[in-house]
Amino acid sequence: PFSQKVVESNRLDQDWPSAEWLHARIEGQRLIGAVQRHLIEQLQASGFEAVAPSLHPQFASWNRRPLHSRQGGTDYSSNWSERHVAHAAGLGTFGLSAALITSLGVAGRLGSVVTNLELPATSLPYQVFDEYCLHCGVCARNCRCLAISPGKGKKDKQICSAFLEITRNRYRPRYGCGKCYVNVPCERINPKAAGRRS
Repeated sequence: PFSQKVVESNRLDQDWPSAEWLHARIEGQRLIGAVQRHLIEQLQASGFEAVAPSLHPQFASWNRRPLHSRQGGTDYSSNWSERHVAHAAGLGTFGLSAALITSLGVAGRLGSVVTNLELPATSLPYQVFDEYCLHCGVCARNCRCLAISPGKGKKDKQICSAFLEITRNRYRPRYGCGKCYVNVPCERINPKAAGRRS
């Protein structure tokens, strides 16, 4: 999870990401990469195989203009998703904004390491891919570029990606937004679990 200072900084201006948010996103991802490399070294030193797919030379991300696109934007995709592997590992479910809602909320970053070290299996704490989402639409109201549609129950990656390109040009070498991650019920908690506790 991002620090409270980073989260609060990104609440202030609903149009543009805060400098703290952009640094936490980009430099924070570098820190995650360093942690992943350290875990890989430790696992390998103990005789196990390990890889961080997002750091592997075969990792690829791309942007393309999808066929039949009316928005004219690009669609970002990759051959590995930290959010999806975290969901499969039982760490959270998806929200309308496509963010992963964990027990610590959506405001943060993820990293993964795949290994042949056998660990005890645990059952998933949820049954449905969006179980932790309240479907309240607050993330959609926060979205500066109107990429999130509560009615359709999803985020338009083309529209979001086009806005991220604007932030990349404005804040180079950093980019990001995160307005759908702040000022929302799932910002720092799993709101469904919080509701069960009250």
